[in-house]
Amino acid sequence: MLYLSPSRDEYYMVATGNSLALNRGIQEEQVVPARYRQEFLTIAWEQVHLRSIFPFQYFSIGASLIPFIEHNDANRALMSSNMQRQAVPLSQSEKCIVGTGLERQVALDSGVPAIAEHEGKIVYTDTDKIIFSGNGDTLSIPLVMYERSNK
Repeated sequence: MLYLSPSRDEYYMVATGNSLALNRGIQEEQVVPARYRQEFLTIAWEQVHLRSIFPFQYFSIGASLIPFIEHNDANRALMSSNMQRQAVPLSQSEKCIVGTGLERQVALDSGVPAIAEHEGKIVYTDTDKIIFSGNGDTLSIPLVMYERSNK
């Protein structure tokens, strides 16, 4: 990892962090967006000197869930990040109006949603469990309600 001051990075061709996750499977003729001498260019992968970090790596996962946080005043961003950390889960969840694209991954990483391992049908549901049938198996998934989430 190399840290450059803003005055020195104009001498290098810096590819954007979200252009390529890793340089696996890159064809020789592939082009990527890059920054050089305060201008944005599209250059061949072989010409890239450095890569900037992925935009979501600037902030924590909680702060990354706040839309357009990079355009906020620093005090407002800090305050909204703390509010996000202290928020309580909704009893009836609903889709957000403006999203960041990370909501699905955060929900999956939380371990709360029940995800089927294979295709099938939901046979029965009530407030205590979901009965799922598929692939010759019947699976009963218990539902968790009113459990503390900030342990």
